[in-house]
Amino acid sequence: MDQILADTEAATVSKLPEWVMDAHCALGVIAALDGDVEEVAVHYEAISYIGVMFKSYADENTERLRGVMTTAMRRFDDAEAHFELALSQCKAGGYRVEEARTLVAHSDMLLERSAMETEDGDNDYRRRALKLQDEALTLTQEMGMRPLTERILARREILRA
Repeated sequence: MDQILADTEAATVSKLPEWVMDAHCALGVIAALDGDVEEVAVHYEAISYIGVMFKSYADENTERLRGVMTTAMRRFDDAEAHFELALSQCKAGGYRVEEARTLVAHSDMLLERSAMETEDGDNDYRRRALKLQDEALTLTQEMGMRPLTERILARREILRA
């Protein structure tokens, strides 16, 4: 019976208009930026029924958005999986702008995880984050993405302080 209900619910959700899923993605990320973990969880659950999507018209990968949401919920292992999938999709499709955004978001997650799991914040997570920042800087500078380049460099200054 539980499986029948789950299948029915998944089928119902998958028939929702695309704009409803877009709204859940947007509202989930906004809630993450606001630090409203309960609201993030609501929207993350709503989009958990949709498959992997890349919206080329919006230049956004739902896996990156899921990664941002799971980072806000402190589900770092899930976030890692979402970011890795997003990066592989971006590289395979040649979506360099979204790849740069994903590298930055992934780096932010690793830095947050590093700060939470060690007293001095100096560990493998931080080293990996810096490597991702290097990759993102290369991309953003090649493409002339000045605001994102400046954001990465500002984070580097904070890390040095």
